[in-house]
Amino acid sequence: MINSLTHRIISSEFLQKQEMKDAIYWAKCCLNEGIETESILILASLSEKDGTWEIKNYLEQSLGQIGLEFLGTDNSLTCFIKSYILEILEDKKYESPLNKLYQIYMEFARPKDLRNFYLLYWANESWKLNHEDKECYIDSFTPEKLPYFLEMEAKKWLNQNNFDYVNIEKIRVITSRDHDHAS
Repeated sequence: MINSLTHRIISSEFLQKQEMKDAIYWAKCCLNEGIETESILILASLSEKDGTWEIKNYLEQSLGQIGLEFLGTDNSLTCFIKSYILEILEDKKYESPLNKLYQIYMEFARPKDLRNFYLLYWANESWKLNHEDKECYIDSFTPEKLPYFLEMEAKKWLNQNNFDYVNIEKIRVITSRDHDHAS
């Protein structure tokens, strides 16, 4: 969860997709994963009622304290997509990230590398809506096979979009109490 959420957080500023509840939840996940800084502690203690400015301020400070920053225009969309791909592969979530990938496909001028996720979305919806031609989008699709098809497409997407914006293990080392921060 921390890996996918971190990708979503650093890509969200330019895309203006940032949810304040996601920032607070991210801070709580960081603490659960042993990633702790002063700003992360403060951010985790906030609620959405504390206001956008305060949450964004502590989020930006938190990212800086762990060696991250918001991405610029060139990488934001790809990193945002990667957050949902990681949710599929690492967190074993399927329908929610598929819905988000479908929304991204529709909102951002149909990125070619999301076309198969679009087809999977409609294959899944065809079963839910009990359409007569349930296999018109993906041959041999059934709802039980959704995890298989999604993971296969997610792995293919990662192979075609091989990049790292976040190294959670490195962040754990940086924030470890035993780490010599002077080196």
